[in-house]
Amino acid sequence: MPQSNLTPLSVVDYKDDYIINFVRHKTGWSERNEVSKKTQLIYLIRYLKDQSIDCKTIVAEDEYIDRHFLEDYAEYYARCFPAHPRECSRLHFFSSSFDEHEFKEALSTNNAEFIKALQEHYLGFAVIRPIPHTFFAKLCLRPYGRLISTQGSSVLRKTVSVSLFGVKLSLQTIPFIEQDKVVSACATSAIWTALSATSETQVSHLPSPSAITKSATHLVNEGSRVFPTTGLTPPQVARSLSYYGLAPIVISLPTADYMDTLKEQIYAYISNETPLILGGDVYEKQQDEVRHLGKHLVCVVGYNLPDSVHATECQASSKAIDKIYIHDDRIGPFIKVKTDLNTFTSNSKDTAGLTLKVDTQHDNFFIPNVLIIGLNHKVRISYDQIWAIRDTFETYLNGAAASIEDHLKTAEDPQLKGTYDSLQMALKGVWDVSLITSTRVKEELRNEDAFMTFNGVVKKTALLLKSLPKYIWRCRLHTRPGVKSSLFTDLLFDSTEIPQGRLMIGYISYSAEAQKMWVHVNELIKNRIWQHYETSAERKSNIGCVIKFFNDQGNSVILNTMYGPLGLPRRELKHGEKDKYEDIPQRTDVHTIRTGSHKDRFNFLEAEKKYIWVINEMGDIVIGEDVSKGDDVQGHPTLIDGKPGRIAGELFKEADTWKANLKSRAYSGHVKAGSDEYDHYLKQVVSVNLAPIECQIAALSMERPPE
Repeated sequence: MPQSNLTPLSVVDYKDDYIINFVRHKTGWSERNEVSKKTQLIYLIRYLKDQSIDCKTIVAEDEYIDRHFLEDYAEYYARCFPAHPRECSRLHFFSSSFDEHEFKEALSTNNAEFIKALQEHYLGFAVIRPIPHTFFAKLCLRPYGRLISTQGSSVLRKTVSVSLFGVKLSLQTIPFIEQDKVVSACATSAIWTALSATSETQVSHLPSPSAITKSATHLVNEGSRVFPTTGLTPPQVARSLSYYGLAPIVISLPTADYMDTLKEQIYAYISNETPLILGGDVYEKQQDEVRHLGKHLVCVVGYNLPDSVHATECQASSKAIDKIYIHDDRIGPFIKVKTDLNTFTSNSKDTAGLTLKVDTQHDNFFIPNVLIIGLNHKVRISYDQIWAIRDTFETYLNGAAASIEDHLKTAEDPQLKGTYDSLQMALKGVWDVSLITSTRVKEELRNEDAFMTFNGVVKKTALLLKSLPKYIWRCRLHTRPGVKSSLFTDLLFDSTEIPQGRLMIGYISYSAEAQKMWVHVNELIKNRIWQHYETSAERKSNIGCVIKFFNDQGNSVILNTMYGPLGLPRRELKHGEKDKYEDIPQRTDVHTIRTGSHKDRFNFLEAEKKYIWVINEMGDIVIGEDVSKGDDVQGHPTLIDGKPGRIAGELFKEADTWKANLKSRAYSGHVKAGSDEYDHYLKQVVSVNLAPIECQIAALSMERPPE
C-alpha cells in the first residue's frame, strides 16, 4: 500500500536515488530494484542528466491532485475492494541550485528575482500516480537543447503551464503519459499525446485516459468490456479522434519500401502542428533470439532533416529525413528513432524495421504498418491528392521542355531558350509538400526577401491582403545550384475544397526564371495545348485544377505582371465627372487601342494637347483628352466609366517627342514615384502600348501636376 506521510514540500539536490526512493515510497513497490530497473524511469534519469538539461535541483510536492487521475480513479479504482489513494505526487526539475530554506523564503517574501530565476531554469515535472508499475500519470520535460536548436529539426511544442505552490511556471513541450494497463493501453496513450500536441486542442482541456478509452468503444458493443482495457484497434483510434472533434485519416503503409511514404506523411503534417499516430509490430532482440511482442502504437512529434538535403538527388525533401521523434509510452518522450532500417530474422524470415533503444541491453525492432492522423474537419484534401497533382504538373513541364528543345534544334530563339532554361531549373529541383496555415504563409512571406510575384503581381500585398482558407497545401520547389539551395516557386492549394473543384489558389515566384516558367505555363493553357495533352484520364484529372486556375485568371496573370492588379478609382469623383443623376457622363473623344495596333490608330493625337490614359482590365490603353478647365473636369475615371483599371497616367508631347508618366491619383496613387514598381509598369506601357508612337518615359522632374 502506498504511503502518504511525507512533508508537503521537499527541496533536494538532484540525485538518482532520491527519485527512485520517492517513487518506491509513493507507489508501494515492494522491492527497490523493481523501481530502479523500470524502463521509463531509467530514461527519465538519463534525460535529466543530459548535458543540455543538467538537472541540479528537485522540488517534490507530496500531495497533488491530478484531474486526469481523479477521473480515472472514479471510473475504476474507486470501485476496487482494497482502498487506493486518489492523490498523486509531483516532482519538479530545475537546472539551478537552491535549497529548501531559500525556496520557502522566496515564497513568503514574494522574491521576484528568485521566482524569475525559477522560470528561467525550469526543466519540467513528473506526476506520479499512487499505483505500482505504471506510475507516470504525466511527464512534461523541456526538449533537449540540440533537438530544438539544430537547423533542420522540427519538433512539436505547446505551452504547458503549472502552479508550484502559487508560483506560475511554464515550458514549451509535448506531455507524455504512460499507460496504466487498466483504463488505458498504448493506443490510449498515443491518442492522449496526439490530442495534447495538435494545434486544435489546449493542454488544459485534455480528456483523461479513461475518457479516451470510452470514446473509442462507446458507439459499438464489440463483445468485450471497456475496463480493464486490452488495447484499441485502428478503427477505434479513429473513432476516438472523431469523438474529440478531429477528422481522422487511416493510412495503410506498404509492406515494402514503407519509409518513403512514412517520411512524406510526417513531413507534410508535422509542418501544420499535426502529430501522427504510428502503429505496427514490435519485436524484441535478446542475444541471438528475436520474438514478437505484439502490436504497438506511438505518437510521432517531430523529425530531423539534414542541412544538405537540397544537394541530394531526392525528388522530395522528406525522403532525406534521417530521424523521427516519438513519444513511446514504453520508454519516454522525444525518443530519437533513426530512419535507417535494420534487418533481423524472425521465424526464419528476414525483415527490415526501425530500431528502438529500450535500454542498454535490449533493442526493439518496430515495423510500422498504419498511420492515423487527426485533422481539423475543414481539411478535406489529403497529402496523396496534392502529391499526385504535383507529380502530374512535373510531367507536363517535362513535355513543355521537350517541345521547346525540339524547336531549338532547328532555330535559334534566345527568348525561348530562356524559357527552356527556367523549365530545366524547375525539373531539377527538390519539392517540399506540407500542410500549413494561411497565417504562416503570410508571416513567412513578409520576411522573404526573394519574393518576386504572386500570381504575376509584383507586390507582396497581393497575397498578404488576399482572403485565404485557414489551411493550405503548399508545394514548394527549391533549385539545386551545387550544395546550396534557393527558393524557386510555391504552388498553393485550398485544403478545404472538393477534389474536383478550384483547388489551386495560385503561385509565388521567387525569381525571374520562375516567373518566366509561369508565363509559359499560362500561354500553354491559354492556347489549349495542355488541355489536348495525350495522357491518362487520371493525369488529366490531376492537372485540371491548374488549368482551371489559369482559365479563370485569363490574361490577368500576364497583365498583373505587366501593369499590376485591377483597382477601382482611389479618389472621389470631381465636379464634372458625374451628373445630377450620379452617373459618369459618356465621353465621345475616348479611344481604346489594343496592343499591337498600327500607328494609324494614334492619328487623333495632337501635339499641342495633353492627354490622359488608363490601362483597362484587358490590358488595352484607353486615351482621351485631359479636360480640366473650371468646373468641367473629366479625369481618368471618365475614360472607363469609373470601372476597375490597372494603372493610368498622362501623355504629352515635349521637344517633338511623346512622353508618358503615371500621374493619376485615381488609378496610380498606390504606386510610389521613382520606385522599381513605378519604373516597371511605365516601361511596359511605353514599350508595349505606346510603342507605335515611339513614346518615352517622362523624367520625374518633367512631370506635369497630377489631375
